[in-house]
Amino acid sequence: MNRMNIRAFLVICALFVVGCIAVILGTGYNKDTDISNELNNDTAGVHDTEDMLSILEETKDSDFMTTEFSLRELFSVEDMLYTLDEEETTEPEPTIKEPVDTDAPGLPYSVSTMSTAGSTNQIVLVVGDGSLTGNTVYLFEKDEDRVWRLTLQTPGFWGKNGISYHTFEGDKTTPAGVFNLGIAFGNKPNPGTALPWVDVNPYLYWVDDLNSDYYNMLIDSREVPTGWSSAEHLSEIVPDYNYSIDIEVNPNRTRNSTSAIFLHCGRGGTAGCVAVPESCMVTILQRLKPGAKIVIAENASMVSLY
Repeated sequence: MNRMNIRAFLVICALFVVGCIAVILGTGYNKDTDISNELNNDTAGVHDTEDMLSILEETKDSDFMTTEFSLRELFSVEDMLYTLDEEETTEPEPTIKEPVDTDAPGLPYSVSTMSTAGSTNQIVLVVGDGSLTGNTVYLFEKDEDRVWRLTLQTPGFWGKNGISYHTFEGDKTTPAGVFNLGIAFGNKPNPGTALPWVDVNPYLYWVDDLNSDYYNMLIDSREVPTGWSSAEHLSEIVPDYNYSIDIEVNPNRTRNSTSAIFLHCGRGGTAGCVAVPESCMVTILQRLKPGAKIVIAENASMVSLY
């Protein structure tokens, strides 16, 4: 039983005990009373478990003979479960608060020695952690003095079948290598990125039909209603596509490769994309500029090859 279930179970037990006491003492809970009219000022603001426990504490020694209440008065079950769910899914903050010189002692990589560093001012580096789907995602940026600095680090994930040096459509692996970062899009509003941004609407699809002339293309179904039979419906993929960036793995749209490989929100293995917590995805979008690249390396020993 997880923490959320335990807390919910304890609160329900407490409510049951209070209700039994109320019945035994003959309190005025009237089953014929319209529950919607029972709310009073003492309980109208109750929205979470802490409020619930506070009320139980205050009422345990009170005179039940003069107290009228109902379970609905105490709190809304929907509100309780929503609050508990929010506590369980709190997004972690990026672990780097201030830019760090990447040549400083103790840092895992000296980006200035990577060949990719000569062709861009920003690198998203994804390095496997030894598990099948886990990795660490770093954002490195070159400052005005041309010194590379680490500006973000977060746990991340990639394909459910790991990493591959030759991906194929549908194999659920993430391609290794160096790639340009293209357009950004999202089901949530633009967080302030300098990258070309597309607001997702119900008509946008990313085609993954190998037999289509629109393979690995973003299309609007109002403009391209036919000519494809399979695609990702972007507006339905939430919260993963709340914020997303195209990783240009297959810009020539060849059929012996893959499609729809993105950097997006997520907290587990993917169908081939790279995923990071949503709060970190927002930070990445706000910092990236056109011309940024992503390096995807199987492990730490492979980083120097890029």
